[in-house]
Amino acid sequence: MSDWHGLFNSDDFRAYRRKQARAIAELIKGKVQRAVWKDPATLQELSGLFEAVKVLLTLPERQTEDPNMQQTLREQLEEDIAGITKYLMREALRG
Repeated sequence: MSDWHGLFNSDDFRAYRRKQARAIAELIKGKVQRAVWKDPATLQELSGLFEAVKVLLTLPERQTEDPNMQQTLREQLEEDIAGITKYLMREALRG
């Protein structure tokens, strides 16, 4: 697809990113729970998981050279990370 700008500005892309962020949050939650309660070695896996998440979440920004689009994508990424954080906080408070 050559029209990254059109894709990245679409409501469908934002909806996809929200679902992606939720899936990442659920994956992190499971890994952290296993690390705390069952398998301390899982902490090493978290480092690799976070690196993979970083690559996936920043991929769109690397697909465009338009500075305005890159800034928009960085702002969206901040929103996505805030959503992941909120989800994990809520889940932690639930116990």
